[in-house]
Amino acid sequence: MAERVLIVMGGTMRYGGTEAFLMNYYRHFNRSRIQYDFVLQGNEAGVYDEEIRAMGGKIFHVPFKNRHPFAFTCGIVQIIKNGKYKIIHAQTDTANVWVLWIARMTGVPVRISHSHNTDIQTSSKLRSLIWNNLKKGIPYVATDLWACSEAAGRWLYGDEFVDSGKVKVINNAIDTKKFLFNSEKRKTIRKKYGIKDEFVIGHVGRISAQKNHQLLIDIFFDFQKIYPNSYLLLVGDGELRDEIENKAKRLEISNKVIFAGIQTNPENYYNAMDIFLFPSLYEGLSVTYLEAQVNGLYCISSNTVTKEGDLSSDTVHIGLNEPIETWVKAVMNGLEKKRADNREMLCKKGYDIESEAEKLEKLYKRLLIERTR
Repeated sequence: MAERVLIVMGGTMRYGGTEAFLMNYYRHFNRSRIQYDFVLQGNEAGVYDEEIRAMGGKIFHVPFKNRHPFAFTCGIVQIIKNGKYKIIHAQTDTANVWVLWIARMTGVPVRISHSHNTDIQTSSKLRSLIWNNLKKGIPYVATDLWACSEAAGRWLYGDEFVDSGKVKVINNAIDTKKFLFNSEKRKTIRKKYGIKDEFVIGHVGRISAQKNHQLLIDIFFDFQKIYPNSYLLLVGDGELRDEIENKAKRLEISNKVIFAGIQTNPENYYNAMDIFLFPSLYEGLSVTYLEAQVNGLYCISSNTVTKEGDLSSDTVHIGLNEPIETWVKAVMNGLEKKRADNREMLCKKGYDIESEAEKLEKLYKRLLIERTR
């Protein structure tokens, strides 16, 4: 019988990095050994719900913890008790302390905290202060501390726990075959948007403050003045889309900025790009950053994107405080870059999902044996 792992999310299953990480592994598990069930906050349907149920997973909804803390707590307690879960895998960053405290109180033997970021996702200084203090309690309610990168581990758990070897890095592995360059798909996507021989700067990610689309637009604005035969292709959606679209209109470049929105096949869109621009304010270890490199794209990112995800020495990291000219110069350098073959390096670094999914299956099983002796 499969061991059921209860995944606790910070919201619904939308298109995002944490969600992509979970689904990549879930799809490649031997599901007669490991099954995922999901606790989602709020009643909104997620984009992966049908697929999760088709693979045998269960979906539970609880109220948002910040709006209804008592109902949130009671809901999770009831789910744990009804399902007799022995493994809880929390994906709520700083709020992992809350989730895993509930799990400890209900006697769950394996309580995993997973860090996917390097900063807190809030604009509220008060909320940031509260959660940055509460996260210090995570190591005392979790049995296992996981992170997508060393940097993400240091942010959520502190240097002491990373340096002592108590934090395990679980790689954000991907299906390499899906993201290899395909010239036919390149033609199809370019034709869809009327792109011929123009140079395409690309980005895949939620249009949110974290992904820093404001800077993306500023960089492209200056670049296209030098190299007018160019487009900016943005794949994704989010709460700041209207703001970013309005900025493109004000700068009179809206005819050159393609808002492709959310796509169910983002792997096809990398093929249409010529370079990948990724100026995030903070990242744990981005799945899209790996995907772009596997596609062979020359990648330019902010220096807040950890170098643990670099598959090539040809990637460029630039400080967020550097002038726009520095970014534009890096993009200009990409005009003559040819696509690289980074698949071998990705596998060597442990980012290939086929091998990593098997490792994670075995790890869940081993932890369960160790914690229930």
